[in-house]
Amino acid sequence: MKNIIILELLLALLVLLLGESLFDIRKEEFQGETLKIAYTKDIGDVDPFDSGSPMFVQDWVYEGLVGMQNGKAVPKLAESWEITDDGKNYIFHLRKDVFFSNGKPLTSQIVKENISELIAKREQYGFLDMLKKISKIETPDAHTVIFRLDEVCNSLLNELSFTRPLTIHFSESGKEGNEVFYGTGRWILRKNIRNQYALFERNENYWGEKPKFKYVKVSIIPEVSTIENALRSGDADMYVDQDGALSFEEAFNLQQEGFSVGITPLSQIVLIALNTEKIREIPIRKALALGTDKRGVIQFLAEGKLKEAHYYWTENLPEMPPGLPYYRFDRKQADEILDKQYHRGTGPYREKDGVRLQLSLGYPAGNHNQRNLALILKDMYAKIGIDLIPDEDDFSVYLNKFRDGKYDMVLYTTWGNAYEPYSTLTEMRTDGSGFNMFQRGADDKETLFKAMKEMDSSPERESVLRYMEYINGSFYRNVLFIPLYHDYIIHVCRNDISGFVPQEDAKDRIDITHVFRQY
Repeated sequence: MKNIIILELLLALLVLLLGESLFDIRKEEFQGETLKIAYTKDIGDVDPFDSGSPMFVQDWVYEGLVGMQNGKAVPKLAESWEITDDGKNYIFHLRKDVFFSNGKPLTSQIVKENISELIAKREQYGFLDMLKKISKIETPDAHTVIFRLDEVCNSLLNELSFTRPLTIHFSESGKEGNEVFYGTGRWILRKNIRNQYALFERNENYWGEKPKFKYVKVSIIPEVSTIENALRSGDADMYVDQDGALSFEEAFNLQQEGFSVGITPLSQIVLIALNTEKIREIPIRKALALGTDKRGVIQFLAEGKLKEAHYYWTENLPEMPPGLPYYRFDRKQADEILDKQYHRGTGPYREKDGVRLQLSLGYPAGNHNQRNLALILKDMYAKIGIDLIPDEDDFSVYLNKFRDGKYDMVLYTTWGNAYEPYSTLTEMRTDGSGFNMFQRGADDKETLFKAMKEMDSSPERESVLRYMEYINGSFYRNVLFIPLYHDYIIHVCRNDISGFVPQEDAKDRIDITHVFRQY
């Protein structure tokens, strides 16, 4: 009887403690300690490898050895590093005050296990050259990690900054063989209700600057109209539009209502990628480039609020040489080029041997601004006699058709300076990737692929710049891409929320460290 009474008391105490814990969270939310963010998709399992999880939550929970700012590596879990003169040895010195969210300390052995696991699966990560070039990992002490390479890998620091899959985690086996992952990041995932919400708590043991909010609640709200209402009612404090679901018109309307709205240009480039195996004639590709009025696109799409782009990469990328050529809008010259092979029929479009000059433009459904962009381009190319057919598909269909080279052209957004240029170049020269089809029709294909490969192993900056000059020149001569404008990110906040600054180098990250509520 005595044991039963004791058990009942313990159960009552447990319920009381849990109730107090839940009450504390509700109380903190009531007192303004919870930042409420709206997001359109479920956040998945938030493990460090899950491609179904948005990178911004993985970035909250996990960290890498280094980060990237303005195209340059900066310390994160590694407070410093050295590279030997031959470029084949990287010595990383880990911070000594870092702990995983389960209380375990960060050690060189854990880093070695993380990277070794990826090396064993390197076939899954073809865009990561470092996994192919690391021959040995040494841990001379608990806070030193040495990577020994077979050859120079200029992309190594760049790749180590990626949110996925190279962040460092502590793994423990859960029930039924499931893995439980712990990170070192600023936030700890406390609750995750599928397709409803996820609750994150500030990591009080974080080694660096701690966020101002104690909790973050990410509410899953698929429809933008419902997100707008949540912002109006206070059920959401902010929305960061990573997927282009919010149109410029909707953003401007919210601004008129009194919300704080920001449109930030990014280092990612929105461009048209031309399938050179379907549009084989360089004159047609050149006419498309000359017939593209980028300023007109920007004016129609966003009232002139976007930044025009001239190259595949941003001009402030450290590897970009200055003064490279690019195509300027010249509709008259575009017409003259097309007149040599195609005549205008009875309608507005050109023909050759009775066949209309018709091209498809693929893009994924759900992005309102890309849909509007496709319609703008259709009207623009009609003026030079090309019948452009916008082809909007569900994302999975789009991805398969993209990889299989079914579209004549696609709307594409580059990865941004945090990932450039090396990972893109690796993907471009990899057989079977969607990227590869754009270069396969280049006149200098073999030389181009060779330059892409050798650039990553070049030990001298001067030779890297020469390779980039050749690569950009090949893109220009073969007209592989038509850059349009710098991508952007729209964020909307209630007026009592301040301190959010989008990361220009990575659209897929949402840094809320400095976000606070004004009273």
